[in-house]
Amino acid sequence: MRKGEVITKELVVGRLREGFYSFSGFRVNRNFRVDLEKIGFDLREADLQKADLQKADLQRANLQKANLRGANLWKADLWKADLREADLQRANLREANLREADLRKANLLKANLWKANLREANLQKADLRKANLLKANLREANLQKANLRKANLWKANLWEADLREADLNCVFFKTLVSKEQRKHIMEETDLFVVD
Repeated sequence: MRKGEVITKELVVGRLREGFYSFSGFRVNRNFRVDLEKIGFDLREADLQKADLQKADLQRANLQKANLRGANLWKADLWKADLREADLQRANLREANLREADLRKANLLKANLWKANLREANLQKADLRKANLLKANLREANLQKANLRKANLWKANLWEADLREADLNCVFFKTLVSKEQRKHIMEETDLFVVD
């Protein structure tokens, strides 16, 4: 494979069968659709650093511990994807669908999650420092013990999100939260939630 070569389903399947997991710097065809469960492969620990995965259909994909640092996942469909301990530092996840995704202990430092759908996602112990969550949907998300220090949560939907023991220091937000959450945030931190 050459750098900049377009990744196709056939190429991915062939490379995985040969035991190659590195797709660093490669682009994904807009019509890319690989049902990783049906073909019996996963991308655990794959090197997808700086890969262009915009609009990729990665529903239910196993990307546990994958290196997606700096990857372009704009409008990618990661519904129910397993991203536990994945490195998504500085990844572009603008408008990505991460509904019900498992992002426990994922590194999302400085990731762009503008308008991302993280409804019911598990972000327990995730590193979201300096992440852009502007207008993100985090409704019913699990953010227990997540590090949100200096994250931008302006106009994010945190309705019924679990923020127990989350680090919310220096968080920038005007957000949709329930009355109980507002009370908890203001009691447990030095923050003031703006309506």
